[in-house]
Amino acid sequence: MRILHVSEAWDGGVSTVINTLCKHQAGKHDVAIAYCPRRAVHNFDAALYEKLGIHTFAYNSSRNPFKVLSCTLQLRAIIRDFQPDIIHLHSSFAGVYGRIFRHDAAIVYCPHGWGFVQESGRIKRFFYWLIERVLARRTQAIIEISPQEYRHARLRGIDAPVHTVVCNGVDDVQKPLAPIDFTPDSGAITLGYVGRIDHKKGFDIVYRYFQRRKPEHVSLCVIGNAPRSRAEGFNDQGAAVRFMGWVEARAIDSYMRCFDALVMPSRHEGFGLAALEAMRNGVPVIASRDTALGDIITHGETGFLIDLKNFDAEMTALLAGIDKIKLAEMGRNARHVYEKKFTATQMADAVMQVYQRARTAA
Repeated sequence: MRILHVSEAWDGGVSTVINTLCKHQAGKHDVAIAYCPRRAVHNFDAALYEKLGIHTFAYNSSRNPFKVLSCTLQLRAIIRDFQPDIIHLHSSFAGVYGRIFRHDAAIVYCPHGWGFVQESGRIKRFFYWLIERVLARRTQAIIEISPQEYRHARLRGIDAPVHTVVCNGVDDVQKPLAPIDFTPDSGAITLGYVGRIDHKKGFDIVYRYFQRRKPEHVSLCVIGNAPRSRAEGFNDQGAAVRFMGWVEARAIDSYMRCFDALVMPSRHEGFGLAALEAMRNGVPVIASRDTALGDIITHGETGFLIDLKNFDAEMTALLAGIDKIKLAEMGRNARHVYEKKFTATQMADAVMQVYQRARTAA
C-alpha cells in the first residue's frame, strides 16, 4: 500500500502522531510525508526518514485564503508524482488542501481537534464548521482522536462513510534516557507542565495559581516555548516555577520521570498527547474536566479532573490531600492503562484497519 501523510502544522501532537505512524508503517508499506519546511522546525528527522525509506515532499503552505489554491495545486502535483492509495490528511488546513480537488486515492482525514470547537469567535467557528461540513462529502474516512471529538462532529452533522475513534498512542520509553540539567527537590511535590504556552492549553491558569496561592512544598517545572512565555509576561518565580524552554522530544521522558504529576489545565484539548507521555512514565495527570482529557484520565485512579471555573479551590484541596506516595501509586495505575489502551502499536493497527475500510468505500 502506498500511503501519503500530509500536514500543514508540524508541532506538538500532530508531528508526534505522524512520526509514530510512519515508523510503524515503513518497511511494510511505501510511505511518504508532504510537509511545509517553514513549519517543520522541531521533531522533523530527515535522516531517520531516509534510513526508514520514507519519501519526503516539501511544499509551501499558507493560511492566507488567497493562497489556498496555490497550496492545493502544489499538493496535487505531489499526489500525482507519488500516486498513493491512501492520502492521510492531518489537521484543518491540510484537510482543505487535500480535499478541494478529487483524487483517485482514498481520503482519510484526522482533524486533530475540530477548529469549530477550539477557535475563538462565533463567526470564525461557523466558517470552520461550514468548510468541514462541505469537505466531509469528499472524505472516505474521518479519524477522531477522542470520543469527545466524535461527539462534536456527529452533533454538528459531520460524517463520512467510515467515521471512527482511534485514540492516539505513543511508543514506549526509549532507553537510555537523555541526560538533562534538572534535579527536583526531594522534599517537595514536583508538578510538570509540557506543551505550548498559550491560551488554549491554559498555562496562564496554573501560572497565576502559583502567583496567587504560592503553595508550600510544591514546585512547577515548565517545558514549553520560553521566548513566547516571556513575551506574554511569564517568568521564573525562584524555586516555585522554573521555565526550561523547548526541549528535544527524546528528553521528554527524562523530565517526566522527575515529576510527581503532570498538570494539564487545557481550555480546549482534542486529545492531549502529553498525558500519554506522562502515563507511559508512570506519572499521574491533573487535567481539566471538560475536555477530551476526561476520556483519558480516571479521577482518583490515574490522576485528577478539575473544573477550570473553580481551579484555585479544587487545586488547593487536591494538593492538601495528596503526597508523593499516593501520586506514585496513581502513577503505577496510569502506566497500566497506557499499556492496555494507548500504545503506538494499538494506534497503528487501528489506523491500518481504517485505511482498508476507506479503500473499500472509495
